[in-house]
Amino acid sequence: MTITDLTGCFACDGVLHPDLERTAEGLPQRLPDSVFRTGHARRQPTAEAETMDLGSVIAEDTEELLPRLDEVVDKYRIEQELGRGGFAAVFRATHLLMRSTVALKLLFPRMLRKYPQLAETLCEEARLTSLIDHPNVVKVLDVTTTPRFTYIIMEYIEGVSLGRAILRKPIDPANVLKIGIHLCGGLQAAAEQGLIHRDIKPGNILVARTGQAKLVDFGLARRVDDLRRSNDSSSTGKRIAGTPAYIAPEQASTPDAADHRADIYSLGATLYHAAVGRPPFPSGTPMQMILSHINSPPPPPENFRPDLPAGLSTILLRMLAKRPEDRPQTYVELGEELMRVYRNLRPQTTTMTPSSSTDPAHKPALMGKLRGLFSPRTP
Repeated sequence: MTITDLTGCFACDGVLHPDLERTAEGLPQRLPDSVFRTGHARRQPTAEAETMDLGSVIAEDTEELLPRLDEVVDKYRIEQELGRGGFAAVFRATHLLMRSTVALKLLFPRMLRKYPQLAETLCEEARLTSLIDHPNVVKVLDVTTTPRFTYIIMEYIEGVSLGRAILRKPIDPANVLKIGIHLCGGLQAAAEQGLIHRDIKPGNILVARTGQAKLVDFGLARRVDDLRRSNDSSSTGKRIAGTPAYIAPEQASTPDAADHRADIYSLGATLYHAAVGRPPFPSGTPMQMILSHINSPPPPPENFRPDLPAGLSTILLRMLAKRPEDRPQTYVELGEELMRVYRNLRPQTTTMTPSSSTDPAHKPALMGKLRGLFSPRTP
């Protein structure tokens, strides 16, 4: 069995515009400054790295083929490398005419020669992401193929990946809940387009300095209808699409049958990791982790963090139910459950003291606003 991640972007720290009109008011609350000072790391020492083995050796030998700092690629000047995975690197770049800052995700040229289909994969990622208009999904601005490079242009997010933020220690429960609520909005917008992400994990979530969370990297995303019609030839038979530490049981065992509830499971595994400092099944080979998701109950989160609010532990375990029908069924339902737990948190459970104008617990009509965040359509 070959487990592949065709995009492999670990740390596209990127910028976030503080537009909260379509998210629950006041939810963004700053994480401690320490999480933004972890320094640049090309590879995170977490279970996420397990999906990047394919091609990683080749990718490390591409330095001479990558654009250098201050080099101009088409109409963009390369300013800084933000991160890389097995198949692509992400740079902060500046549009020469507009003088705007963007994130430029560039396929490794050597990998593109070895796997020419990666160009179409990147274009498909751009097409699918462009269908989603939501402040909690990173916007795709352009995709370009030249004789030398193939790359995608995205909005630049000034912040840190959740994967990097939790390298040292878990984050406080209030921020775990707020990140979950934000992502419910972005994932609902994706579901309205018939899309499932299929690779939700800490490295694919960006957190701005304001605290707002955004979902990135739709390289493995598929339309549910397409999966049903074609049985997803890219992930059936010999391949599983996803990350073993966070993959839903049905996504691993019957990929063509997965729907938005598989993303709910992966979001649960991601929030579990953020809350307690480790994924539900952090050790073993990729196949052993997958089998654990299929067969083994996740350890109760309070085993690793006794002070975790009971309501948060309960909802995390619901999200990690083996059977999709035992999980929250829609993002509306999940978002409202997360909000209820957030509002019940005692002040001492948070690391920051929000003002009444920014704390969602002080908004009497917030539950209605949260419901309005999502379309009445399901999922």
